[in-house]
Amino acid sequence: MFRPQNLFLFLTKYFLVLNFACAEEESLSPKALFQAIFLEEDSFQRFVYAPLGNPFEENASLITLPVSSKRLSDKFVYFGESPLKIFKKRDQDDDAGELRGKEIKLGEQLELAYEYQFSPLHSTILKEILLLGDPKNGKLNCSSISFSPDEVPIGSYQFQSFSNENFFISVGGQKLALKKGESKVINLLDVKESSVRLVVYLLRKNEYEKSYSRKIMNHAKKRGVFFLRSSQKIIDVMAFIDSEGDRINRAIGYEVMNLTLKSRTHDSNQ
Repeated sequence: MFRPQNLFLFLTKYFLVLNFACAEEESLSPKALFQAIFLEEDSFQRFVYAPLGNPFEENASLITLPVSSKRLSDKFVYFGESPLKIFKKRDQDDDAGELRGKEIKLGEQLELAYEYQFSPLHSTILKEILLLGDPKNGKLNCSSISFSPDEVPIGSYQFQSFSNENFFISVGGQKLALKKGESKVINLLDVKESSVRLVVYLLRKNEYEKSYSRKIMNHAKKRGVFFLRSSQKIIDVMAFIDSEGDRINRAIGYEVMNLTLKSRTHDSNQ
């Protein structure tokens, strides 16, 4: 015999479970997607971080994160609350041959390298590049630049100065002045050529001299950031290209979310 109260109880239980599952999954959505690089030349270190922001919990997952000055680190996601805490192992073994994203044992002796305060976004995932400097007061000096698709959309390139000099830049028929420490974005979506020439000038004796020239790729489904440094007449340009199709589920630490959800689902079914 059909009883309305039974249907009510069933639907109530169903929606409670559904709301709980949705809330739990939302809580495990990444808050930020980071990459990191050392600003000092010839620097390299393996760091450790907890993607869920729980480094001292009993079953915390700690993931290795190699960072160098030669290239941006692999992308790594963070699910926890601000600040992001990154650690270094007290006794680093250069011959350990550790791979990116390798999980280590909780019992490792860790030392806090730095904390990075950030403000998560409500509608999308925060995307930033962490800039690691020299250690100060026992912790690494850390700053960041935004690499959000809202600020650097597909088909655009961001130029970031790390020089004490002013640059004048010509790329794809567009020109811009870049002051020391300044960051600007150029959109090349309207440029039809698949490659464009990037020319950088330095001010010498009240005149701008061509100091750097190269062709760069121009693709409607890519975006990038260029780091510019200068020493006398030499300009060092580091280019980092990001694709529209790059998937966040390939980032370091992302798999921790899937493992956590599977573990909680298994426990709830016991």
